[in-house]
Amino acid sequence: MRRLLWIFPTAVALVFVLVLLVAGRGDVPYITRVLVHRDSSITDVDWKSSVTVPAVSPRPWAGASGCPALPTTNAQSIVLVKDGRLVCSWGSADRPAAAFSISKTLVSLLASRSLPLDTSLGTVDPRFTGITVGDLLDMRSGIAFSPNTPYPWVNTDQAAVYYASDLASTVLRRATVTSPPGVFTYNDYAPNLVGLTYQRLSGGLLTDGPLRSLWAELGAQDPVSWCVDSAGFPYHESGLVVSARDLARVGQRVLDGGAWASRSLSGSPTVETFGGLDAVGYRNGWWVLPRPDGSGDLAAMGDHGQIMVVSPRTRTVAVRMGDDDGANITIARQLQAVANAL
Repeated sequence: MRRLLWIFPTAVALVFVLVLLVAGRGDVPYITRVLVHRDSSITDVDWKSSVTVPAVSPRPWAGASGCPALPTTNAQSIVLVKDGRLVCSWGSADRPAAAFSISKTLVSLLASRSLPLDTSLGTVDPRFTGITVGDLLDMRSGIAFSPNTPYPWVNTDQAAVYYASDLASTVLRRATVTSPPGVFTYNDYAPNLVGLTYQRLSGGLLTDGPLRSLWAELGAQDPVSWCVDSAGFPYHESGLVVSARDLARVGQRVLDGGAWASRSLSGSPTVETFGGLDAVGYRNGWWVLPRPDGSGDLAAMGDHGQIMVVSPRTRTVAVRMGDDDGANITIARQLQAVANAL
């Protein structure tokens, strides 16, 4: 009897391990990362590999007149810029931090500078011939994606991307077209397919030449890093590591306009809701926060309270980096209110 009591849980454990191995396609390092780290954390940048672009032509912000009342709960840094001048720098604004899905916004801007947006993904895979880079940037590609990550979740879309050992192969294997382009589906495969398209056409990475060029052009003061998989391919959906004061430069560059920014500031965004509480749009890698006058502010949002709001109406950029479990849309609306009050 005692032997049976010992054999049964051991057999169950072995079956569980076998299921994990099959679901994870035998990728033990991937399975280990999923089981050890589980949900994402702002400290993931400490164990993920990354590549770094230095700040080669730093230009300090002009101005700084003092901070108004700010949503500082769980915040690590906040930067406010109005009319191109620094109004407020609170906390560790010079410390690079994980930006999570703000990475998607920067990928969209880099792609807008580097690729014709009508470029077909047929160069990556014949299955994607009817999809363009623009469809991916608007999250309207017709590619399915589920954000649900029930434990032990080794075979879910979100975990498969975030913890991938070979991200490019994972995306090509798992991404499935389920409808023609047009329906909005927020999608971690999309920015990685943008990066793959650029790689196939140019032989390089968006996070190399295009990012280096942008960082020099912006006059960034701090280095920017991007987390990469074991093959050196960037996690385009979540890998950006950047300081708040330099992220504000990206927002200011959008406010300053130009061909690469115009698509973010025009057109009709897809309308989505957060828990049925707040209708917002999505366009070109940005969420769009409606204003009472019918205009809109742009918002880049990443897990754990990483938020950038770019307000054309008030000529304000607000960046907030933190460590939250709350609703990003709530923080974005708070920053929008701060911009309105400046």
